[in-house]
Amino acid sequence: MSKNEGLSEYQKFSQQKILEGYSMETSSKMWKEYNQTGKINYSNYQKRENETKSPNNPPEVLDRYLNEFKPIAKQWFEQREWFYRYYEFFQNFIKKENLEKANWEDFQKIGDHLHSMNNLALAKKRAFGKPNHPIEHYRNSFLYLIYGDDPLEERMKKFSSSEKYRIKGLGKSSISEILGHICADKFVHYNRRDRDAIEILGIKFSTEKGKGFVDEIIQYNEAIEPVKKKYAEIVGHVTKLPINLEIDQFFSFLYEKNEKGKKLAKQVEEKISDYSINYWLIAPGEGARLWEECLQENIISLGWDELGDISGCKNKEDFTQKFLEIYPDRTNANNDIAALYDFNHKMKPGDFVFAKRGRKEILGYGEVLSDASYDDQKESYKNIRKVKWLNKGQWKIKDRMLPVKTLTKITNKKDLLDDILKLIKEDESIEQKKETQNFWWLNCNPNIWDINSIRVGERKNYTTYNEKGNKRQLYRNFQEVKKGDLIFGYVTSPVREVVCEAIITDIQYEDDEVMEFTFEKTEQYEHPVSWNELKAIEELSNCEPLINNQGSLFKVTKDEYEIINAIIDERNPEEEILIESYGLEDMLQEVFLDEDEINKILDILKFKKNIILQGPPGVGKTYLAKRLAYLMMGEKDEKRIQMIQFHQSYSYEDFIQGYRPTEEGNFELKDGIFFQFCKRAMRNTGQNYFFIIDEINRGNLSKIFGELMMLIEKDKRGKEFEIPLTYSESEQEKFYIPTNLYFIGTMNTADRSLAMVDYALRRRFAFINLEPAFFKGSFKNHLLELGVEEYLIKEIIDRMNRLNEVIAEDTKNLGPGYKIGHSYFCPIDEEIEYDEEWFNTVVENEIKLLLEEYWFDNREKVNDEVNKLLLK
Repeated sequence: MSKNEGLSEYQKFSQQKILEGYSMETSSKMWKEYNQTGKINYSNYQKRENETKSPNNPPEVLDRYLNEFKPIAKQWFEQREWFYRYYEFFQNFIKKENLEKANWEDFQKIGDHLHSMNNLALAKKRAFGKPNHPIEHYRNSFLYLIYGDDPLEERMKKFSSSEKYRIKGLGKSSISEILGHICADKFVHYNRRDRDAIEILGIKFSTEKGKGFVDEIIQYNEAIEPVKKKYAEIVGHVTKLPINLEIDQFFSFLYEKNEKGKKLAKQVEEKISDYSINYWLIAPGEGARLWEECLQENIISLGWDELGDISGCKNKEDFTQKFLEIYPDRTNANNDIAALYDFNHKMKPGDFVFAKRGRKEILGYGEVLSDASYDDQKESYKNIRKVKWLNKGQWKIKDRMLPVKTLTKITNKKDLLDDILKLIKEDESIEQKKETQNFWWLNCNPNIWDINSIRVGERKNYTTYNEKGNKRQLYRNFQEVKKGDLIFGYVTSPVREVVCEAIITDIQYEDDEVMEFTFEKTEQYEHPVSWNELKAIEELSNCEPLINNQGSLFKVTKDEYEIINAIIDERNPEEEILIESYGLEDMLQEVFLDEDEINKILDILKFKKNIILQGPPGVGKTYLAKRLAYLMMGEKDEKRIQMIQFHQSYSYEDFIQGYRPTEEGNFELKDGIFFQFCKRAMRNTGQNYFFIIDEINRGNLSKIFGELMMLIEKDKRGKEFEIPLTYSESEQEKFYIPTNLYFIGTMNTADRSLAMVDYALRRRFAFINLEPAFFKGSFKNHLLELGVEEYLIKEIIDRMNRLNEVIAEDTKNLGPGYKIGHSYFCPIDEEIEYDEEWFNTVVENEIKLLLEEYWFDNREKVNDEVNKLLLK
C-alpha cells in the first residue's frame, strides 16, 4: 500500500498528510473540508504529537524492557524467518494486477501466512478450506480494502463487518493480522497477546462502549504511540521491514518473557490441567426460576431430561450423537451440547460457580462439592451437582453483558471474571447500598415533555410542583428521593411503555423540603416494555404504578425493580452492529432501473408517503421495496424497516391491537405489529421508518386498519390527528400515525382478486408500475457477471419476450399484467452452473407452474408454450 500506483486522490492526500505528522482521522477531516471549500484552514488541526498526549504514557519500565530487547533483537528476528516470509507474501498478494486475477488457491494461501490460523487448524479450515463466497466477492473485498476511494477507516470497517465486503471465517485476530501486514506503515497488529503486553508496560487501554473492532485497533495504536517513539530511539530500525512489525515482535517478546504470559501459554498447550480450579457461570432455569430450589437443596442443575443418565457417554462424539438423536431439530445445539458435556465431564469438585439471572445480574456463588449425577426423582432439571453456596445477593454487572449460554466456563475470560470477583469482594458495601437505594417509576406525558428526546448522559431537572404551582400527585414520594436512586422512565398514553432508565444525581431543598431533583439518563432501551406486558405479570400485581397510574412519581420495590429490569435485559442484549451505508450507486448495482426512474419513484414516495409497487410476478417488487427504504435512509438499518405479508385472514387484532388468550386461560390486550412499529417511530422522530406490506391487495384493508384507515393519508399524520382505538380503555388513550413513517406496498397484477380492493387502495396510495426487464442492458450485464454465456442470454431474452407478447395479447384471459418477470433468472447460487440445464430447470419447475395457473383450462396451450421455451 505504500506505492502510489492505482491509488485514489483521497489515498494520495491521506498518505501525504500522515507523512506530515497528522493522524488518519485528522487527514480524513481535512479531505472533507478541502472538498467542501476548496481550501484547508490548518489552524483547525493539530499534528499527531499534539493529538496523542495521553495520561497513559508508559512508565520507566518501558525503557528497561527496550534496553533488554535491544541486544537480542537481531537474533530474535533471524530466528523467526516466517516474520519476513509473511510480510513479503502480502506485499505481493495486494498488487492490483495480482488481485484482479487471483483464483481460489491464491486466497487459500492467506491462511498459510497468518500466525493466528497456523495455531488454529479449525479456524483455517473454516475460512479457507472451501470457498464461502463467489471468487469475485474475495477479489472485490480486498480490492476495496486496498484501493477503494473511501477513507481507510471506513474501508476497514466494511471489510470486517459489512455484508458486501466481509469474508466469512475471518475472525478479529486474522483481520488484525491482515491489516497489520498490508497497512504496516499505519498499524501494529492487535490481538490479546498485544493487549497483555502493553499491560505489562503499564499502559491502560480500554475501548469506548459501543465502539466496533476497527475502532479498537485505532484506539490501541493511538495508545501505543509513545512506545513507537521510544522503540525508534532505543532499539532503532533493526530489519528492512516496516518498524511497526518490529514493535509487534517486541510485544511478543514481552508476552513470552512475562511470567503471566508463560503460564497462560502453558495452560493453552496443556488445555488446562485437570487439577486447576475453574470458574463457571450458570443460569438456574429460565429467568432464574429455579434459584430458590438450588439454594435450599444446595445444588446446581441442568435440564434436557429426555437424554436420561448420560454419565456413560465418555467422549464428546458419543455424547453429541445421542443428543442429536433425541433433539434433531434443536436450535443452538452446539451450545446445549457444550453445556451438558462440560457439566458432566469438565466441571469438578473444588471449582467455583456463579448463578446468574438474565445478562446483567449475579445471584450467588458457591463451591462445587460433587461429581455430576442424574436424579430421576426430580420432576425436571435432573442433571445435578452438589454445591456449597457461600453467599447470595443481587450484584449488577456494569458496562458489559453476561454470556447467553446456560453454562459457561469463565476461567479464561479474565475481564469478566475480574469484574464479578470485584463485585463479590465489595459484598458488604454493595448490600448496604442496596438496602438504602430507592427505585422509582416516573410518568412522562408526551403531550407535555418527551423523555425519549433526552440523550444518554444528559441531565434534566424535575420539580415537585406542576406548572400551576400546585403540589404534584403522590407528593410524599418526592420527599423520599435520594441521590443514587434509580428511575424507570415511562411514557404515558398513547405509547404506554417503559423506555429508559435514569439515576438521580442531585436534589434541591427549601426549608428541608424537596423542591426539585436532577436525573441523568443512563440507558435508552432499543426494545421497551409495554404496560400490558408488565400488567400481566403476577409478581407485579401490587406494583404501585400498575394499580393506579394517576400521578407522576411512583415507588417501586427492589423485587419489582429486579423483575422489570430482568425483562428489559433479556430484550435488549448488547450488540455490536455495523450499519452499512447505502446510496444511489449501490442501488443502481442491484436493480434494473436507471437513475431517473429511481429518483422519480423516490420523489413520489417522499411526497405521498404511501406507494404501491405493482407489476406481474417476478419483477422484483419486494426486493425493490427494501432498497427504496435503504436509499431514503442512506444506510441499511434493518431496525427501521418492518415487513409483513397480508392474507385473507389477517385482522385488526393482528395488525393494531386486540385481546389474545394467555397460558392461564384468560385474555389480555396485546399490541399488534403495526402499533409497535409506530411507537418505535414515535421514539425517534429524527429518522424515517418504513412499513412494507407485501401482497397488500390480499388483505381486507377496512378490516385490518379499522379506524386508522383515515390516518394513512399523508395530511392526516401526527399527534394533532390522534384518535381513540377500538380497544382503548378511555377517551384519553389515543393513537396516531407518526409523520416519519412511510408505507410501501407491493401488488401482483396477476392476482385475480385485485379489482375488489383497487378503489380503497387508490385513494391513499400512489401506484408505481414495474415491468419485466428482459429488454434492458442491465439485465444482460447481470447474467454476464454470473458467468452465463452470451448465446444463452440471447436465448433467454428472446424466448421470454416472445412468451410475454403471447400473454399480453391474450386480453380475454390474461393481458399485460400477467407477464412473467426477470427475477426467475436472477438467483445467486455458487453451487449452480448457469447453463442450458439451469434454464430448462427454471422453465420446468417455475415458469410452467405459472402458465398452468394462467391457462388452467387449456393444458394443450401450456404444453405448447413450455416446449417453445425449452432448449433442446
